[in-house]
Amino acid sequence: MEKSKPRFIIVTLALLIAFMLMLPNFASKMPEENGPDTSVPPESEHTTQIPNSLTPTVSDVQPTEATTEAATVAIVIGTLQKDTMTGNGIHSQSETPSVSAGENLGGEVGKIAETYKNTVSVFVKDMTDGETFTYNENTAYIWASTLKAPYAYWLYSRALKGELDMEATITLRESDRDNKYIHGAIKDYENGTQFTIETLVEHALRHSDNTAMKMLTRTFGYDGFNEFFKGLGLEFKEKTRGMSSRVYVHELAFCIERIFEFIEEGNEYSGVLKGHMVGTGTQLASFTGEVAKKYGGDPPYWLEMGIVYDKNGPYLYAIMTNGYQARGGPIQKISSAIAAYMKDKTRV
Repeated sequence: MEKSKPRFIIVTLALLIAFMLMLPNFASKMPEENGPDTSVPPESEHTTQIPNSLTPTVSDVQPTEATTEAATVAIVIGTLQKDTMTGNGIHSQSETPSVSAGENLGGEVGKIAETYKNTVSVFVKDMTDGETFTYNENTAYIWASTLKAPYAYWLYSRALKGELDMEATITLRESDRDNKYIHGAIKDYENGTQFTIETLVEHALRHSDNTAMKMLTRTFGYDGFNEFFKGLGLEFKEKTRGMSSRVYVHELAFCIERIFEFIEEGNEYSGVLKGHMVGTGTQLASFTGEVAKKYGGDPPYWLEMGIVYDKNGPYLYAIMTNGYQARGGPIQKISSAIAAYMKDKTRV
């Protein structure tokens, strides 16, 4: 009995330390509303790489008592250290996120963003005077359905160059059908039904239709998408292979700024792309008025990027979160702070 006392004391102390360390981490992950959030169903897609083509394709040492005690302590502490990380272990909560900002915008919006540490990333840019705020550039999130906007922009850019015909058709296959989520009507059509590329883009943007997106990505793949953005000056840290691929806030920022420029060009597809993004059915952010946006959700990730057409001039935003519900969380609080700042901003 006396021999077992040290082991008992060691294990008890380890468990006590574990409990004390878990308290703040547990509190930081408490949901901001009671119960599961069902107001915005999650969206995800796991795709394989398809060739870029217009034509659719059918692609034994036993441990001693002493080592067991040490292992118990190590496992407990190691588990705690892993649990304090976000974005699949990209950053620990104790690290200070990177911040670059205009002094005023950073002061107003940064105070709220900082309360969430490394579980949120934010980008804001006033397109009238160029004032910019970026928070936490080094944490990765999941694209989810936000990918549909830059993907559509890529297709429209190709159409503008005469590389593809938006009225060309793609045939629905059983493998395209996404019955996991409620978004979109394309999944309800019979196999063999043909849709124009334009119709599929419209459904992917306005209704966040995953089946429409799968038909597009089956046909055009992701190699051309990655190369297109590389040619514009953005090489993704991790090549995009589907909506489950990882993305960073500076990458979303680059995409929404290129989309803004495309819309401002006034070309034959500018109004079409803007119309689809303004007309999308779901908006997580708290902005009012005309907003061209695209949200995405693959719990625990919720994110949104867009263009707010404010009466004093447009501004861009991207808000990315990990570990919160879609409604009543940081996206609404941060976007409310952005809107309030832009409303009260003194413009020369």
